[in-house]
Parts: sequence; C-alpha cells; structure tokens
Amino acid sequence: MFRVIFAVLLLCGCVSSDEPLVAPPVEQLRVGLAMEPLVEVLHETPVDMAVPLSNFQVMLVDDTGLHRIDPLLDAPEVIDAAFDGVTGIAELDDGLVIVADSSGLQILGAEGPELSPLSELLVEEDVLGLLATPGPASADLWVVGGQDLHRWRDGDLYAVRPDGEPLAGPRLAWGPALDGSPALWAATDDTLLSLLDTPGGLEARVEDEGIAPSGLAVDGYGTVWVPTHGDLWSRMIDGVRQQVTLPASVSNVAAGSGSTDLWLLTEEGLWHHASETFRPVAGLSVERLLGADASGRAFVDTGEQLLRIAARKSVLFVGLQDGDALEETADVCVVASWSEGLEGLVVLRDGEELEPKSLDPLCISLDPSLLDDGAHELSATAHYADEDIDASLFFSVGEFVPPTWTNDVEPLFQAECALCHRAEQGSVTVGGGHPLDTLISWQAEIALILEVLEDGRMPLNNPSLSADEIRTIEDWRAGGFLE
Repeated sequence: MFRVIFAVLLLCGCVSSDEPLVAPPVEQLRVGLAMEPLVEVLHETPVDMAVPLSNFQVMLVDDTGLHRIDPLLDAPEVIDAAFDGVTGIAELDDGLVIVADSSGLQILGAEGPELSPLSELLVEEDVLGLLATPGPASADLWVVGGQDLHRWRDGDLYAVRPDGEPLAGPRLAWGPALDGSPALWAATDDTLLSLLDTPGGLEARVEDEGIAPSGLAVDGYGTVWVPTHGDLWSRMIDGVRQQVTLPASVSNVAAGSGSTDLWLLTEEGLWHHASETFRPVAGLSVERLLGADASGRAFVDTGEQLLRIAARKSVLFVGLQDGDALEETADVCVVASWSEGLEGLVVLRDGEELEPKSLDPLCISLDPSLLDDGAHELSATAHYADEDIDASLFFSVGEFVPPTWTNDVEPLFQAECALCHRAEQGSVTVGGGHPLDTLISWQAEIALILEVLEDGRMPLNNPSLSADEIRTIEDWRAGGFLE
C-alpha cells in the first residue's frame, strides 16, 4: 500500500534561465532522398494510444480495452476490457503499470486492476496523462492534470507550481538539461521549461517563451525537439538553439531515449531525421504519430491500423540492458526486429558462442556465479540473405569498479578525439567531425565509437588506441556510463 501525503510544492528559486532568451538561428536544412521504411502491422484496428514499455513491449488501447504486445509472444495479450476512457499509461521501475481512466488511477496487478490510493487525492483533477521517470530510489510518477502537474515520490504527492502558478496540461519528455543533469521537460501553450532536482529543491528554468509547442521529444543525443508554428525548434546538449523550416509544416515529433532517430509528422506525411539529415518517408499515409520506443521505432496510426516503423533492421536484447550489474541468474532473449528474410541468430558471450536455452524465441541463461568478476560483453548477429546485423551490450559481475567519464573516458577524448570532435558551434566541430564532447553523445553512439576504434578507423591519421584504452571504454559502458 502506498503512503500518500498531499503537499503543494513551490519550486525553489524563481523561474529562470541560464542564458538570455533570443531567437534561435535558422539551421541550414539538409534534406535527403525519400527513405523506404520497414513497416510492421502491430494491430489490425484503430487504437486510441500506444505506449512503449520496458523490454520493447507496447501497451495499446482500442475500443475493446487494453492490450500488451510482447516481442517474445506471437500474439497480443488482452489485459482487460474494463477500462473506460484511458488517458495515460506509465510503467514504474518495479514493472508495475499504472493506467489513468475515468475511474481514476489503476494498478495492473496479477489479480487484475486495483484502484491506486493516489486516486483519492486526485478526485478533483482531470488526469490527462502519465509519465514515469528515474528517481533517487525508485521511479517518480508525473501526473498531468487539467489544473496542475503533480509528482509522486516516496509516498508523497506534490503539485508542481513554478513561482506559485499552476502548470496545467503540459506536454512532458525526459532528458538532460543544459549541464547534463537529468530533467523533466514541460511544454505549455507558449513556454518550454526544464524541471531539475537541485540541492535546494525542484527548480524550473525557462528555456524559451513565445513558442506554441504542438509536440515535444528528446532523442538519444539529448537534443530537445519542439514543433512550433509549423517549424521545428531544437536545443542541443551544448545549449545551442536552432530552428528549421521543412518543406512541409511539422505538427508532432517522436523519439526514443535510446536512439538517435527522430520522427516527424507533417502536413504532407511522415519524415525522419538522423545524421543531421531530414528525409521524407515514402509510401505511408499517417493520421497520428503516437510515439517511439528505445530502439527508435515509431508507432503510427493510419486510421485503420497501428503500424511500427523502423529506419533499419536491428537486434534487440530482452531482459538485460547496457550497464546492468548481473547479480542473479537471468534469462536474456535476443530478437531480430525484422523477421522477413532472417536466416539465423548467433549469440556470443565474451567472444564464445553460447548454447541457447530456447530457440523460439532465442534465449540464453546468464549465471553470475559462473562468470569472473568484472565486465562482460554479450553480442549477437542476425544473418539475412543480403547482410548481417550486429549488436552488443556490456554488463558487469561481482566486484567491479568501473571507469568514469570525468576521470577516464573524457581525458581519452581530449587527448585523441577532441581536435576533430569537439563541438563549438552546435553540430559543427573545429575539425569538421561529428561532435562527441559530452557523456550523453558517447552513450548514444557507443557501439559505433567502439567499432571504429577497434578496427583502427579512428583516430583519423593517428595511431590506434591501445587495447587497454579500448578496454577502458568497454568497462565504462559495462559499468553503466558513470559520470
């Protein structure tokens, strides 16, 4: 049972910004040829919403109730038909799923839905949405209301009111603030705020005013994207603000926290952004852009079906994430995101092929008692007739002191990479290379960084990094990208 105490939280410090608010420069638009996406039909009927959960699961709502799509199952799972007017779905870090509908907040348990005690404190609030984000000990639950934004933490429910003013019905997204600290981004009718936990309490910072957000997303680089007045506003992790005008007016955006893909809904159809290039998506008629998962796949509603759209094939690990500490035996399943033409999957641990525990889906068992203390790599290859798709993750076992960005990885960057990859003007670096001068940019591209370091393509025109230096980066990844 939750311990719930209601309190109003006035944000510490006045609403402020770290830098003056000025009109962002207009970015030179790079438009590529139309892309042919990979398209999956997830649901054969229209849906009200689709929300990505952990382990690449998807919760969706249609006129028959609540359904869960699991990559390890052949068919959607019917959760319950008793929900009415669902307005929000969120998953806490213990796997509990919270659903907001006309009856209040309900917890999905093994015995079916159970009304949350939080509902008693929100009887006068019209709940418009839910978002769960990492907290100091467990997940914070943010409740978007028609009157206030509320945060539930450690059994207490707070109304979040910058300068004492209600924050009603904002759009929310989770991502880094200007200094790299984690922040909740909130877009109102005319203002973009970042909300940060500081030693003095929760602080609100005005990032921009006078805009009219029709969407909000934060990608794996930590770039914040906001469509406003049909244009696209962005703010990168280094603080540089830019604005682009696409050939078609933009109404909504979606991005996954673990991916650098950005999807845009425009008046002329769906667009995609990656590697600083915007491209129209060919062959799709889309009514709504509903979101994106951690691998960067978008969920779109055509008015008749729910589709999942991908820019490329990928290999997914279910049951273990990059940087996890393996403390007990765990089953890890490997799934190819695209099944058509798949000829086989191979899984290796520390370079040695593993005997699978099951084949459909392909799962292996990891027992920490059988592994040496320290960092380990799990890699997989999906074999197709025309190509192989590789993926890997690093995890740790037992006594292991991982490297940190500040003490170990950033000095390597400064010594070997900064000449070409230090950003000084947004996406333009001194040496003309891709900017990689922040922890979050390394985390977003860690697989590619290790690939080009291991095969000697980087550093360009300089000696390759030593095996010990590359191992430092791998150990940093295995330890969870510590700052």
